[in-house]
Amino acid sequence: MSLELLTDKLDALEQYGRKNTLEIRGVPFSENENVRDLVLATCRAVGVDVGAEAIDICHRLKASAAQPTPAIVAKFVRRDVAHQVLSGKKQVRRLSSRVFGLPGEEQPVYINGSLTLVRRKMLSQAKKLQRERGYKYVWVDWAGNVKIRPVDKGRVFTVNNENELQTFMAKCA
Repeated sequence: MSLELLTDKLDALEQYGRKNTLEIRGVPFSENENVRDLVLATCRAVGVDVGAEAIDICHRLKASAAQPTPAIVAKFVRRDVAHQVLSGKKQVRRLSSRVFGLPGEEQPVYINGSLTLVRRKMLSQAKKLQRERGYKYVWVDWAGNVKIRPVDKGRVFTVNNENELQTFMAKCA
């Protein structure tokens, strides 16, 4: 088995383990905050009523220059709860920091599935191609697969690694 194939299998396994994990960005940071309460408030804001027992673990990521407000990572006990939250977010037009009742400037709140570093890089490259070449759709499915549909009703391509991206680019050149 080649190193490339092993790397792809490892990434697929790591992504599978993230199916019940969400990243919540844009929630203002406050001293002595209870991150679990913030996750529960986020769930309620998108119409998902769950208790604290539905959350396995949650915490803030480290702040960075690109993300001065650190994101929240929430791992749910069951993946269907994570899917309900993502589905609920699609029904809510604009989710903002006002739902938390925290002081400060209002800012948008984003909820996304957690991606491995490899898939996050592929999503970034796919979005860059979308901007440069005018592709119609780029998204991530429930399983964490990066998808590209260059035109309406056209073929959907999966690009989870560099080889798949190169193959896609060769077919759509």
